[in-house]
Amino acid sequence: MLRAGRPENCPFDRRDCRHVRTTRHGYDPDSTPYQNDWVFGTDAMAALVESCTVINDEACWAVSDHAPIVPVVR
Repeated sequence: MLRAGRPENCPFDRRDCRHVRTTRHGYDPDSTPYQNDWVFGTDAMAALVESCTVINDEACWAVSDHAPIVPVVR
């Protein structure tokens, strides 16, 4: 699983970068990391979510260039 923090090869010039890589362009693990996937929901649903986790697993990357985002609910 990925945690917030500066990803390796981060294109942003910020030491406090907190984005999490959710896509691999062209399935290339060496491509520039980007966070371009988001979870949308109602206010009631958002109130139940404690955090979200991105699954960084080669089995997932093998079938999609986007990583699954899993909400952690109370």
